[in-house]
Amino acid sequence: MPPKVISEYERTRTRQAIITHTKKLISLKKGIKNITVDDIIGSVGIGKGSFYSYFPSKEACIYEVIKQAYKTDLEQFKIIMGGELSLKERIEKFLWDVFLAEDAIDRYMSTQDFEMVLRKLPPEYSECDIQANKATVVGMMELFDFDRVRCESLAAFLDCISYVVKQTDISREAQVETLGILVQTVAEYVEAHSKVIDNSAR
Repeated sequence: MPPKVISEYERTRTRQAIITHTKKLISLKKGIKNITVDDIIGSVGIGKGSFYSYFPSKEACIYEVIKQAYKTDLEQFKIIMGGELSLKERIEKFLWDVFLAEDAIDRYMSTQDFEMVLRKLPPEYSECDIQANKATVVGMMELFDFDRVRCESLAAFLDCISYVVKQTDISREAQVETLGILVQTVAEYVEAHSKVIDNSAR
């Protein structure tokens, strides 16, 4: 019996299903450390050989999950920034609705987790990540009219928010209060130093 011919459309859908289910597993298991290829294929309903026809390793799959998540976040950021709220309100909305969403990848992955993934991948993945980071920094500089120091300061603020989200030894009330202070601080910092036009004043 000849092997089943899979169309490009089916391959695209299956590949995306693998990525989608892997992201859900990251959320469900609160990180990447306990996820196995068996977990992924069981969730998607495919065989192990099929998985490896799409991704050479679990880490390559997780890398694609992260890449897509950040791309989606950037698209949402651009939509929110095009809104009619004040600049401060738009930043706060992005942080609460996207950056701190329950399924946001930053809730369940630390910088160390990402570095661990990259260490297990070929060098070209690290090079792609470096280029993506450079593009993000340039994009922020252009959008807010920030210099590199202010971009680094903003990134440090976001790291602080991610750190608080991952803490399990503080109460939910304390976490929410701390995040509220940090979100307001970030929004006020951007508002104070950005030359972006306030859409709400149009």
